Amino acid sequence: MFCKVVLLILFGSCIASATHNYKPLKYSVPEPLIQAFRPRGLKVSIPHTTGIQLFAFHGNINKPLHGNRPGQLNAEIRVKDGDHCVFQDPTVKLEIGDKIYYRLFVIKDNLGYRYDGGIYEVTDTTDAGSNNESRTIDVAEKTERPNPENFDLDSRMCEKRLLNLTQTLLNLQYEIDSLKDTNIILRDLVGEHPATTLTLHGPLPEDGMLNLLVQDVLRHKLGLRLGIRNVVRTGDGVVKFETATLDDKITVLKAAKQQLKYSKYSIVSI
Repeated sequence: MFCKVVLLILFGSCIASATHNYKPLKYSVPEPLIQAFRPRGLKVSIPHTTGIQLFAFHGNINKPLHGNRPGQLNAEIRVKDGDHCVFQDPTVKLEIGDKIYYRLFVIKDNLGYRYDGGIYEVTDTTDAGSNNESRTIDVAEKTERPNPENFDLDSRMCEKRLLNLTQTLLNLQYEIDSLKDTNIILRDLVGEHPATTLTLHGPLPEDGMLNLLVQDVLRHKLGLRLGIRNVVRTGDGVVKFETATLDDKITVLKAAKQQLKYSKYSIVSI
């Protein structure tokens, strides 16, 4: 189970790396406004809000996108167009009924946000002359096209990390198995003469029932309800007691190490 959890964590980190360090949503990428022009042209835009540093569009015509690979149409817009972030390609020829499969990516305040699985069907086209040329962004000048080789590099890096992690987990599993074997041997050695005696140190009252005193510390300080026996006070004022089993003794020592770390009380083994 531990191995599966760690592998899932690493796999998640690899996916995050391959998607430009995508992080949990604090901003929701809005549905874009998509316009098809005749005889040619495509325009995709979202409202610009304070903090947006990059707007990326990836799209295919009549062909679904696969994974994180760049689409036939792709660009990263770093300059806003008025009050919108705009992707525009005047060379795309679209017909009524064509479908645009797209994905958006926005960096806002140094955090990445995605809009996945977008599908737009062309039901109408607008005369290209009606498009405001003064608001058009030159995609070739204002964008950087992602290199497909980067995605292959990310995949190879993830594969290498997984292989290294697998070997590390195998080594850890070997050490765990070895510790289990050692634990079994040690328990067999002490099984015939189990040492279950513990001592309680701290501001202990001189009078009172010692058995109830130890039980009170175990229950209220350690949160344990265990059977104890042979409770006595030694000459130096320390209370000595025994647990029913070796496992109970180990449980008390573990709990005392955590719960009594900053307490006036302490419980030690003898």
